[in-house]
Amino acid sequence: MEQEASQEDTRIGIDQLLASQSASVKLSDIFPKSLATPIETVATRMNLKPECYALALITGISRFLKNGSSTMLVEEWNRYRCRTLGYFGVMIAEASQMKTPVLNAMIADPLAAMRENNQKKFEAQKKAYEVEFEQWKNSKDEDKGPAPDAPVEKFAYITKATWEGIAGMVSRAPTQGILWLCDELAGFFNSANQYRSGKGSDKEDLLEAWSGNGAVIARAAGTTVNVGALSLSIYGNIQPKVLAPFLGDGSDDNGTFARFDFVQQPRTLTQITLGLSKIDINPMLQALYENIDAIPLMEFELDEEAKKLFVEYYNHCQLLKFNHPKQGMRAMLGKAAEKVGRVATILHCIHAAHLGGEVSPQIPASRVRAAIKWVEYTTQQALSINIEVCSPNALESNLAKIISLAERNGGKVTARDVIRVFDSKYRPTSQTVREWFADLEAMKYGEVTEKGRSICFSLQKTSAFTAFAGNPDGASILNAEDKCGDSAFTAFSTQKYEITEINAEETRRKRGG
Repeated sequence: MEQEASQEDTRIGIDQLLASQSASVKLSDIFPKSLATPIETVATRMNLKPECYALALITGISRFLKNGSSTMLVEEWNRYRCRTLGYFGVMIAEASQMKTPVLNAMIADPLAAMRENNQKKFEAQKKAYEVEFEQWKNSKDEDKGPAPDAPVEKFAYITKATWEGIAGMVSRAPTQGILWLCDELAGFFNSANQYRSGKGSDKEDLLEAWSGNGAVIARAAGTTVNVGALSLSIYGNIQPKVLAPFLGDGSDDNGTFARFDFVQQPRTLTQITLGLSKIDINPMLQALYENIDAIPLMEFELDEEAKKLFVEYYNHCQLLKFNHPKQGMRAMLGKAAEKVGRVATILHCIHAAHLGGEVSPQIPASRVRAAIKWVEYTTQQALSINIEVCSPNALESNLAKIISLAERNGGKVTARDVIRVFDSKYRPTSQTVREWFADLEAMKYGEVTEKGRSICFSLQKTSAFTAFAGNPDGASILNAEDKCGDSAFTAFSTQKYEITEINAEETRRKRGG
């Protein structure tokens, strides 16, 4: 009975992993259709997941919502609100898997003109200031007043910084958000306190910026920075093997990784096809960024229907957090609701800015519903990463890998096929693969056949896995909502824990306990 209960838990783990790998979000469900469609076209031509592009855009846009803007989520519950609208996004993919082109297409290229205009404007202001300051300095008028203020340069984004440098930028331009682009995110984790011989709290301070509580920095000479709000957004790329040492065993005691939303891009084949119609999303995105930048500092709030939906989702996440066995996922679920508040606000502004409407301080339920879809998706991605990266030798991870490999191979896979896809560090023996095949057969995922010294595993056509089958190229993935029904959030249902409890009760009953 213990073996049967363990087998059922393994099967649930496999199904959850396969579901998380195959989940997707239609961009038209979160963005205006006229914005989503061309982005999806670009993603299809590159054979990349559209969600990678969406992640970069959401992160980039978040920087241009004015620092100090906030969103009231539930006022009667201790004034629960998003104090900042900054957002942390990470694309995970192997080296040379088109991570940088996504960053360029959605952030760097659309902001190029803004960067150039900001620089030219600053140079003109600087020259005018120098003339004005010189006149002020040489004036003999006793009532000439204070010295003119020096101009402050606006930056679309930064690529390297220290915590004190970021806080200083906000101090000089209080309404300016900060976007930190890390084409290699490992540099962000490794660079903390690099100018202090490893001493200091840069990493912790940067993570605290996620909460948006501002910064007060005191030195021996006095207070150098005093800002009431600080909006920091981070977008980065990283490889799975590079991420692994930072994740460790998946524990996230200080909530570092819970603050980030992840999208994992599987290995895909990207090829150039001549003769296709030209598509250029840059002007559209450039206009979107400029329109978002024109939105003044605002205080948003959820309308009544949106608030009810948010509260339901918050309570749902807290239940899952309480029951989840993995500490890293508990931390992720604990921050999921606030992420929904932030993403709903960002999407609300994107819709208004793209369609040319006025930005209302009231956020409707449709934006919260879209944000829930997005955060559910990124949380599923986190679950997949937690299993695959943190526990690469876990049984459910290995069995799920066999199922996915069999699907790509037309429904069948040999022991030799399985052995070849594993890295040398985790490469199994033929006997181990034989045992895995037997486990899959016992769980009714397929059947095992032997011919001479060759052993083969074939998926059953009626296997539960067919609900999770993904495109072998990774360009089109089944929407988890199709499987989960009409609920606004079902990707992380409590099914696993309900089944586990039923199994335990069944075991006690059979034993007469």
